[in-house]
Amino acid sequence: MAFISIRLVAIAAPVRKALVFFVKRQEIRAMRCARVANGMPESQWVAQQLGRPVIKAFNNIYAAHLQNFGLPAGTTGRVAIPVAGDDSKAKAIVFRLVDEIGFDPVDAGSLAESWRQQPGTPVYGPAFVAAGVQRALSQASRERPLEFRAEERKGTSV
Repeated sequence: MAFISIRLVAIAAPVRKALVFFVKRQEIRAMRCARVANGMPESQWVAQQLGRPVIKAFNNIYAAHLQNFGLPAGTTGRVAIPVAGDDSKAKAIVFRLVDEIGFDPVDAGSLAESWRQQPGTPVYGPAFVAAGVQRALSQASRERPLEFRAEERKGTSV
């Protein structure tokens, strides 16, 4: 039997396995990365930097929701979590993890599409069921609210 390791990271570090990415945008924003500032999702940038598969999950949900809202599979009203990534095997493992901790995983597409679950998008924050997550992902706009852009604003520094 093969064992696969999953590493949950808040600050990405080189590893030999896939990463589950849940760094908040503000931490990457502070680095003033031109590619991220110009629209590349942070998770895609991290995957390029590390040369490892990255699966983006858990970034859109509050810790209190993770602690309090998990329910057994098949329960009506089960909260869903979007999962984005390019490695189908690693993504399937994260789907199982999400399910095992009491949430419905929703396929949020590739890392290039993971901007749909960043701050300022409809899926970021609310505790939706699967249909709500799918709807929120489809309603997301690439245009970031000013407070989530990696650019200097008059009188502030990012």
